[in-house]
Amino acid sequence: MNIIVQARMSSVRLPKKMSIKVNNYTILEHVINRLSAIKKNKKIYIATSKEKDDDEIEGISKKYDVILFRGKLINVYERYYDLLNKFNIDHFIRISGDSPLIDYNIILKCHDIYLKNDYDIITNKNPRSFPIGQTVEVINSDKFIDSKKYVTTDYLKEHVTIQMYQNNYKYFNHTYEEDYSKLNLSIDNENNLKKFNNFINFNKSNNLKLRDIIKFYEEN
Repeated sequence: MNIIVQARMSSVRLPKKMSIKVNNYTILEHVINRLSAIKKNKKIYIATSKEKDDDEIEGISKKYDVILFRGKLINVYERYYDLLNKFNIDHFIRISGDSPLIDYNIILKCHDIYLKNDYDIITNKNPRSFPIGQTVEVINSDKFIDSKKYVTTDYLKEHVTIQMYQNNYKYFNHTYEEDYSKLNLSIDNENNLKKFNNFINFNKSNNLKLRDIIKFYEEN
């Protein structure tokens, strides 16, 4: 199982959010810790840029059993493309670095669907029913590399899988039991950060499953 976490320091809405500490752990560390709870054999890759600002992400990554890859900043598609070719990965799981509440059970479910079927991409965001911050994509590397011919705009270079949904690649959308697509569990702004702080004060080990996380967010 190859999990790629996309992370950078140059976020516009909340600069340097990857290094913001909540209960002694940075946002990126919370993501790594949540993923590390997966019992299956796995490799976690941190995909960041070669920019000086992202040296801090390298410093965080060195504290953990993860593989750091540094590529292009703006052309995120190329960052993934180069990583996949360097490490010869046949399929991968894409996770955002601003998802410190990611429930690994969603990852396991999507990965299981991928292994048992013949899809190019398993997603849970097209259309979305899971909360924002719980996005998982399991992607066939050959198909992802093949889709490069469709990556022709800056928008597609930044949002690296949209071209696969637009161009007849086979995908399956995993849905949640209820529609929580409006609930934001990611860290995009100061308000998200405040809510996450409140949650960590309630659950310092940050080990609750999605249903319990949703319950807390709805009640607080």
